[in-house]
Amino acid sequence: MNFEDLRKIILEIQDTIPCRECEGIFNDKDIRIIGTVLNEGFFHLKCSSCTHSMIVNVIFGGKNRKHRKIQQKKDVTVVTKNDILDMRNFLKGFDGNFKKIFTPNNKKT
Repeated sequence: MNFEDLRKIILEIQDTIPCRECEGIFNDKDIRIIGTVLNEGFFHLKCSSCTHSMIVNVIFGGKNRKHRKIQQKKDVTVVTKNDILDMRNFLKGFDGNFKKIFTPNNKKT
């Protein structure tokens, strides 16, 4: 993949993917390339208007590729600070025994 291919992908992202929070358009400075492999790339988008961020995976083909608009889920659950603190507290006391936490209470291991 060369610079011209990356530029086309960034323009496509700007044309088809609005910010999920404020519906704003991502500027060039809002899009960072995480990495590319063959015909696939990962991009980090961070809206300069509302600071919402997301990661986008782009798979692209040759000259005759078919375009499709990306469907975005609007009902995604947001991870809150309390969720993170709950997980942190859980992990502090977790002994690494996955079998124990995934076995129903009525069965013994």
